[in-house]
Amino acid sequence: MLEFMRKNVGGLMGFALVGALVFAFALSFGAQSSGWGQGQSEHAVASVDGTVISEMTYKYAFNLMGGRNLSRGSAEWVQTSQTVVDGLTERQLLLSLAQKAGITASTDETEERILNGEMYATVPIETIAQKLQGLFFIDEATAAKELLERGYRVKESFLKDGKFDFDVFQKFVRYHLQLTEEDFVEEQRLELIAQRVREMLITGVRISPEEIKNAYYRENDTASISYIRLFPAFFADRLDPTPEEMAAWIADNADPINQYYETNKFKYTNLEKMARARHILTKVAEDATDEEKANSKTEITGLLDRIKAGEDFAQLALAS
Repeated sequence: MLEFMRKNVGGLMGFALVGALVFAFALSFGAQSSGWGQGQSEHAVASVDGTVISEMTYKYAFNLMGGRNLSRGSAEWVQTSQTVVDGLTERQLLLSLAQKAGITASTDETEERILNGEMYATVPIETIAQKLQGLFFIDEATAAKELLERGYRVKESFLKDGKFDFDVFQKFVRYHLQLTEEDFVEEQRLELIAQRVREMLITGVRISPEEIKNAYYRENDTASISYIRLFPAFFADRLDPTPEEMAAWIADNADPINQYYETNKFKYTNLEKMARARHILTKVAEDATDEEKANSKTEITGLLDRIKAGEDFAQLALAS
């Protein structure tokens, strides 16, 4: 790390800064120190695949994602904390895969990225996917870029006038992230490894248009019903119970019927006298012929004879 600074800061001022940095490390990170860095790695936040995620790593990631500027206990603070834990868990799973696959990254590569103003923090891939789903339109190349790089990049730069500024870097790492420079580079090296595994996994996945369409239908082709309103008249027109069926239903539902009546009897009492009547009418045109009039009279006479014989008037009225 110090050699990295010497190479890139340069000049007498650079050596003076490196010398001051060595002196600061001797005071702040010596064996007797309980301040930043190694002293905070005693407590474990989680254990993933047999590997412990230290409190130091959690605090670094939390601060890197802006958690230090949030009100403790606020909804945003809680959400950020959960995102950090989920992200570190996902990162460790990727690192376990990297170890099995022989994927690694060097400190030199990591330092080069930092010099170019690049800094990353793993967030759950589900969080990035949800963000992409919220976009009205996004093409394949942009989605891939977001899933592989931009979704994890932290908007923080150590560049000043286009060049790496050691003073900005030192203050941010030590006072904002509360980490040693060496630990910061190591954390970023792990991010680089995780990014390489992520790229290997994502670029190796091929999804057909049919699978995408089916997934869309499963998630979006749904209906949400709050309530259903049923109109009795809709069913009354479609039912024709016999008197026996009506009597049986009334006997089985006597209590609900009486309860409904007691609640709504104001609708059925103190009313004006009413009658429900049915009639049978046959119509003929004003210019009907004598034959047509005779046929109509014959029809009426026939119905009258049937009623006198005992047939139900209401049923004949409905049928006519």
